Amino acid sequence: SESAGPAAWHGVGPTRDDWGERYTGRRSPSLFVLDTGSWSVARVAAGDADAYSMGQPVWTPRGDGIVFVRWPHAPDNFPGLTQRLGIVYCFNRPCHLALAPWLQVGAGARDEAAIEGAPLEAGFQGAAEAPAGGSYPAATLLTPGMSSAFSPRFSPDGGTLVFLSQAAAVESGAHAASASLHALTWCGAGPAPGPPHMLVGVEAGAPPAGPDPYAAFPGLYSGLIPAQPWVDADTLLLTSQWRSTTAVLAVSLSARSVQRVSPPPGPDHASWSLLAADAGWAVATCSSLHQPPSPYVAHLGRGEALGPTSWAHLDLGDAEDDAVPPELAATLRTLRTTVVCPEPGDDGADGSGPTWEALLLHAAGDGAPESASTPTPGEPPANIDQPTSADHAATTADHMISTGSSDSTPRPLLLMPHGGPHSAFSSEFSPVLGALCALGHDVLLVNYRGSTGFGEASLQALPGRVGELDVGDCLAALRRARALGAGAGAGAAVVGGSHGGFLAGHLLGQAPGDFFAGVLRNPVLDLGLMVQLSDIPDWCYVEAWGAEGARRARVKPLSEDLDRFHAVSPIAHVDKVTAPMLFLLGGKDRRVPLRDAQQYANALRVLRGEAGPATKILVFPEDNHALDSPQTEFEQWITALEWLQRHGPGSTTMPFIRPARMVTAARASCDADVLGVISRHSSVDLAATPNAPIAREDDPELWAAIAASLDDQGGVEPPSPSQPCMQRHMSGVDPGIAHKLRQKRAQERWTSEVSGLVHFGPEDPATCSDSALLLPSFAAHPPAVRSLVLGELTNAAAAMEAEEAGVINAFPLCTRLLVLCTLGDGNCLDHAASIGVWGVQDRDGELRSALLASMQDARAGPQIQARFQRHLRKVGIPEESHGAEWEREVSAPRGDDYLSDIHAFALANVLRRPLLVYGDPQAAMAGMTGVYLPLIAAGAGQACWKEPVAVLFSRSHFSLLAAVEGEGPVSPPLLALAGAGQPLLPRFLTEEEESGAPPPSLPLLVRFMACVQLAGGALAVRLGQSPRPNVLLSLLRARLLNAGAEAVQSGEVQAGSDAGQGGQVEAGTEAVKSGEGDAEASTAQGGDALSVQGAEAPSARPEGLPPLHP
Repeated sequence: SESAGPAAWHGVGPTRDDWGERYTGRRSPSLFVLDTGSWSVARVAAGDADAYSMGQPVWTPRGDGIVFVRWPHAPDNFPGLTQRLGIVYCFNRPCHLALAPWLQVGAGARDEAAIEGAPLEAGFQGAAEAPAGGSYPAATLLTPGMSSAFSPRFSPDGGTLVFLSQAAAVESGAHAASASLHALTWCGAGPAPGPPHMLVGVEAGAPPAGPDPYAAFPGLYSGLIPAQPWVDADTLLLTSQWRSTTAVLAVSLSARSVQRVSPPPGPDHASWSLLAADAGWAVATCSSLHQPPSPYVAHLGRGEALGPTSWAHLDLGDAEDDAVPPELAATLRTLRTTVVCPEPGDDGADGSGPTWEALLLHAAGDGAPESASTPTPGEPPANIDQPTSADHAATTADHMISTGSSDSTPRPLLLMPHGGPHSAFSSEFSPVLGALCALGHDVLLVNYRGSTGFGEASLQALPGRVGELDVGDCLAALRRARALGAGAGAGAAVVGGSHGGFLAGHLLGQAPGDFFAGVLRNPVLDLGLMVQLSDIPDWCYVEAWGAEGARRARVKPLSEDLDRFHAVSPIAHVDKVTAPMLFLLGGKDRRVPLRDAQQYANALRVLRGEAGPATKILVFPEDNHALDSPQTEFEQWITALEWLQRHGPGSTTMPFIRPARMVTAARASCDADVLGVISRHSSVDLAATPNAPIAREDDPELWAAIAASLDDQGGVEPPSPSQPCMQRHMSGVDPGIAHKLRQKRAQERWTSEVSGLVHFGPEDPATCSDSALLLPSFAAHPPAVRSLVLGELTNAAAAMEAEEAGVINAFPLCTRLLVLCTLGDGNCLDHAASIGVWGVQDRDGELRSALLASMQDARAGPQIQARFQRHLRKVGIPEESHGAEWEREVSAPRGDDYLSDIHAFALANVLRRPLLVYGDPQAAMAGMTGVYLPLIAAGAGQACWKEPVAVLFSRSHFSLLAAVEGEGPVSPPLLALAGAGQPLLPRFLTEEEESGAPPPSLPLLVRFMACVQLAGGALAVRLGQSPRPNVLLSLLRARLLNAGAEAVQSGEVQAGSDAGQGGQVEAGTEAVKSGEGDAEASTAQGGDALSVQGAEAPSARPEGLPPLHP
């Protein structure tokens, strides 16, 4: 029927051009006036809305007109490109100033009272509304002959109209360049006859050479004049880039001169930004890479000589104190900024030509300057009173560089080139950069040639040489930083977005040996593809061809254009990439659409095949090019940190567990400080240990090497010969034992028909293996053997740290716990639990697979989800987010994402035994510590063990806790259910389980574990009352024998000390080889097995627990 034709479809219509990135689907802006007396709205007769977009309006001094900026939809500087080009970040779009009259109908011009702010008469409207069927009269063009004019501002006396111009960008095609400042004399209703005159011009050459590179004015780099810029009618203030800083400049209209009025960079290398000026006073903020912004005020005086001015700190009281948490302030005080410059002999090193500069943000070492140069946020910087050029020179001297932290932990260096390419890093404070540095990295911000702030000659040196000049400058900066000590012993990675991602791709391809990993945010990787997809195809032509780019630009590139695009693109070097690459992409990015990175990743996989580096693509579907929405900003940098930690040299540990709901909770609490969020949701106390990297253990390769040799499947590179202790491990007995244990476990996997949970081993716990929480006694061996074995298996540094925090070994009557090493590949929770039950790590992923299957099961999944959602309600997560949070947690076991507390609960049910997680207060804040009981398994009638598995959550890494048999103060040994001064409480309980007489969790703990009460009321669990697998005992005892033999060979002990153990060892290992001795075999018959019927309620609270006395 006709009603079904196209006329009835919704959303069908002609396509409209828009302004590209960030403006998708938005119509061209026009000007309107709102009468606040009558609330009527009238349209300003600004011109043809189909041909122009209007913006940045200001009233004329008499209020009888509006000066505004007009951008033509069909600019003439790229005639070969017929579509409307993207405008955000692009100052090379032609624009001009225009004047539209605004008169009251029948009333003539508005009087001075109306100008001063009196309400307009009701019923007013624009004097030039378009008549029906007519057209708008043309507005008056104020800047004929100028290709760029924007940001208009009238002087306080109404006699001058000033504005900015980016004619250098329009004419060269570069998306940003040096700006110029112009003025029009204003007389009554309009401008005086004659063209605008220039106040500040473009500095065409390089700034004059001198001992202080910051002494010479490099040109004006400002995108907007502030709303209140006037000190008086003759003096205007604005903020401008000045090399790697920002400065407050004063421009005299009468003298047509410009002066810096903010202090020059000192030891803290601070940046200044104007807030407002009026009646001789100015208010600005001062910050540095390691100092959050603080407000300052200065009195410049009317008609006084301009120059650097004394600024006084503006005390905001509690408001400023609350802006910077004390722990963040303490961390920031440990950081330093150092300027890295070209070496003598490099291009531009003498200041005579285009040059580069970099800022190195690093932790202060023993040789670093005193903290006086890094004030507490809110205190004046060190250079406020007496700034000198010598201060800046000191920050670049070699003897001032000390990038090692006080604990001598190696710090990876992150090289970060900026995007653009015609933008720049300044020394303004950035929470992200502070977080990266506080979490164990040094950060090198490179302003390569082509950056703003260094003069027009330096900026225009890059177009036509991208992929060459900028890449060379980044590598030169890296060499210079390394020569100063940055990244020593830890290597370097590259992190960049947009053109910074372009450079990251080039650096990983052109210098693959210099970087261990890369993080690329919406990167440009193939100009030949980008030119067809981007909202700024002109960028591809200008940056690839240089001066002739504007002439060559066309809708359909020529073959020589495509050849050139490929030659300058990172994809030309994709076959040489060896470092792992993480791609962070915006699903709605129109500047560099995600297809660019996807195609590059596909090419990398095809060209490199199995031998290629690891790649991961993460897409934020609702984000555009900047990736700057609050949740995305948090998520992308957490993901980047995980990637860098995972692939750092020698690092096998991960930075932190990242439950997705923590991101939502942080956002819901309005905590915008990224560093604070990371500190609060990780297990590192940045206030106490500000230089400690997250999850960087002393010997991360130790257990990885042991596990690799245990597993005849391989998968981990052999240990370094410089660490001989790694060459001694238990696999010397039989390298196939670990593989046999895993095979046996996989064969005995089954799914409960009642609960849907996946389990391992027979249903009867009396015949299944039990916890390896107790290591066999060393009583029959000399101390050297004990030291040798425990040196291989344990992490003494982690144990010491946990002891000092009171997390473990805080109760004299409880057994002393050791921290056993686990592989840090993101699966450390499963590894720790697997060692605790079977004696081998979860290298085949059986436990992770069991977790996924259980959480997805139609019977077990809803039960776990219900407990999870009850927890979300308790911590204040909105109900509408629960579904998405659950999906994120279910999807985590599918890949290599890190497991959280709900996975620990599911794991306890899979293992059918309590899982105890110990940790410091930061771990508790991250939601990880507690007792995870097999409540769902027991509720379904499955038999469970009372012997728990205990793990330590430290620095966001899970390690198994174990004791040595016979070394405790009492027998059987005890494990305290408390840590860091707080009791361990059951997690993910239902409302019914939490009800009852206080403490409501006590009956559950007694029901699932053999609990006793210590003096003072703390609970403890008796260990070693259930059998352990004889295979694991044989393996460990054989290792003791082997260690004893090694000790004899080295002369440490007398031969024969292990004579009594040989028969047991041989019997045990032969049983494994023949298949008779399984991991489930036991020496007793399950005296503490627990069986609970499905509907049985928790037992009543006992009148008293068994007391324990010394």
